[in-house]
Amino acid sequence: SDMACQNCSAGDDCGCSDYGKEADGNGGCRCPGMKIDDGKGGCRCPDCYVATTNWGECKKTCECVTCAKAKKCVEGECINCPLGEDCGCADDDAHSNGSGMCEPNDPCADVTCDASWHCEEGECVADPCPSGYEAGKTCGEGYKLETNGTSGGKTCGKCVEDYECTSNSDCADDEYCSAHKCVEVPCDCGISFKVERSNHSCRCRCLSGTCSVFDTYCWDEGQTCVYCGAAGSGVTSDGKCKDIRQGHEGETFDPLPWESSGSTLAPNEA
Repeated sequence: SDMACQNCSAGDDCGCSDYGKEADGNGGCRCPGMKIDDGKGGCRCPDCYVATTNWGECKKTCECVTCAKAKKCVEGECINCPLGEDCGCADDDAHSNGSGMCEPNDPCADVTCDASWHCEEGECVADPCPSGYEAGKTCGEGYKLETNGTSGGKTCGKCVEDYECTSNSDCADDEYCSAHKCVEVPCDCGISFKVERSNHSCRCRCLSGTCSVFDTYCWDEGQTCVYCGAAGSGVTSDGKCKDIRQGHEGETFDPLPWESSGSTLAPNEA
């Protein structure tokens, strides 16, 4: 008859909502969405899921989710752990790198080393010396220590030849540099001269003054300067020039006129 009951359409209420269900379209009630029968006439979400506020909807939980190291479960899904978080990495003395991977912890992160030391694998080791230098170097005779920095609290050094000088300017005024040693300037002036060593050279002066022209010599113990020219070297006791020309050895000759020296100075006399 027209008054006969008809099956509700699937999804309709038709009184099924009293049990948390909906019409199944076949004259019965069913659990909506993902929900399943709870065995007590009602509905529930499957294991590892929880109900949302939406009708028949369930969402996954982290209860049954196991994530790999460096990942963690958020709303039932495994995501990358933020940088530095444990997320299981600590088991391997590591930390999350933020990209879903574990990276080893820095063994020197909490190590503080003294000056001239640095950390390697969690231990303080001495800084290396510059190339060619050694820590705590000592030198033997004839060498001096050249330093450059420190290593493990010790001075870095190398041995170099102990040069007293490299040029005349490194020596006293009456010395000059010879084979890296300062030695007295040699002078061979004779008894008629006063020796003056200055500016790293030798100058022979007559006792009574200065013979300032090349090839001049003192005679009579410096009372007079005489000029012998390039042919003579030294003066005899009687005021003669000693001849040094080949074939004239042992001969003497009279001093040349003073004017020949080109000097504008008169001879120094006492």
